Amino acid sequence: MKAAIIAIGNELLNGISSDTNSVFIREKLIGIGIPTESIQVVGDKKGSIINALDSVAADIDVVLCTGGLGPTHDDITMRVTADYFDSQIGPSTEVREQIETLFRKRGVPVNRISVRNQSLVPEKAVLIPNLNGTAPGLKFSKYGKRYYFMPGVPVEMKNMFMQSILPELRKESNR
Repeated sequence: MKAAIIAIGNELLNGISSDTNSVFIREKLIGIGIPTESIQVVGDKKGSIINALDSVAADIDVVLCTGGLGPTHDDITMRVTADYFDSQIGPSTEVREQIETLFRKRGVPVNRISVRNQSLVPEKAVLIPNLNGTAPGLKFSKYGKRYYFMPGVPVEMKNMFMQSILPELRKESNR
């Protein structure tokens, strides 16, 4: 099994933030015997994200993406994944309830418009729970590859990766 990593975010390209997520993911993959064949950093542009997804080598089995799933205007990864995987976007009761629970737990007023927008997800995606934030992770399959999309916020990405994705990959790598 081989992996590729794609980090998405203008802040990674303009120097505001460093791409620590790719380093973290690569180290965890090494620990279970899965080599990382490529790491790409792209901006929050539809064409850049699609080019990165299309450029993954044919012999890659797992593509791990971080970033662009949040509620801000430049977070377009959710919509791009829907287009890329030919999926409609629709409301998820599961995601809406998770976000509302998180807000209540933090004592933050629930903004119905924000919650509604954040709970719109590609219908073909398998949802990955985000216990630390509002953006769910996504899992798709295409061209014999598995694609995982995680939030770019490091604490959210790390917890999602460790709780949901790494155990799945570990099982397959027999480590």
